[in-house]
Amino acid sequence: MLDGWPAAAAALADALPAGSLLGLEARVISALLWALVRHRLELGLGARDALADTVAALRAAGTGGRFNFLLTDGRMIAATAPATPCATARPGTAVVVASEPGDDGPAGPRCRTAPW
Repeated sequence: MLDGWPAAAAALADALPAGSLLGLEARVISALLWALVRHRLELGLGARDALADTVAALRAAGTGGRFNFLLTDGRMIAATAPATPCATARPGTAVVVASEPGDDGPAGPRCRTAPW
């Protein structure tokens, strides 16, 4: 969610190369936010820094909203959320990452919060 869409995104879009904007497959908030993250990755930032810098740019532009990002390359996971993201390892091969703790039954939420 980006409060004030699409007008609030104008300054953010101005910071992207024209090709990034023209290459968007849809004119929706998530496509623009992905373009902002991807641009930072293409500049050489690591996943964690690309997400942090994108959120900082959104805040600096005065945009409000809930910014939940999840980025993975199959080996690492980088995530942001309005609250602290949670990760839970499941027996076997799964890791669950969520923006809020999940409820695993009567014992209540089970969650490891960042840093993992």
